[in-house]
Amino acid sequence: MPEEPEFNPYTPPVAEVLPATNLGTDEGLVPATNGKRFLNYVIDQVAFYSLPFGIGYAVMTLDQVVPAAWLLNWLEEDDLLANITFSIMITIIYYFGMEALCGRTLGKIVTGTKVVSLDGRKPTLGQLLGRSLSRLVPFEPFSFLGGSSSGWHDRWSKTLVIDLRADPDDRLAPALRKFYR
Repeated sequence: MPEEPEFNPYTPPVAEVLPATNLGTDEGLVPATNGKRFLNYVIDQVAFYSLPFGIGYAVMTLDQVVPAAWLLNWLEEDDLLANITFSIMITIIYYFGMEALCGRTLGKIVTGTKVVSLDGRKPTLGQLLGRSLSRLVPFEPFSFLGGSSSGWHDRWSKTLVIDLRADPDDRLAPALRKFYR
């Protein structure tokens, strides 16, 4: 007579991880609408173009404490390469920094949306860096045209922007609440 395996109370629980293929269902992720994505873009552009002014103000204030004339001279130069380098730095600082720290940019905070990986988990730093670098591709904002609710920066980094306010009762699938609350 075969013996039944003993129940081990110290065995960790096993949970099935489902991919985000059931989008829009009660148990899945609800992608953000194109309207919310456009509002994210507008708010983020305002914040993005305000950031250099904040950096300039901080450098001028810092210059009074510690001489930072070299940095002021570099920022004031009318050099195309310096301007492109500064723009790339600001893009990565804003998008990667905000999404790595909060999972959201200012626009996403206002609209109640959040970045997740395709399986619904918190995106990796590599995915977030990929999103930020993808935004440097010319005409990337036009990748939303044609009815797609995801842009190149979503597709290439295998991420998704979800709407946390889609279900007024639960707002987020129960399995994901511990990650995003």
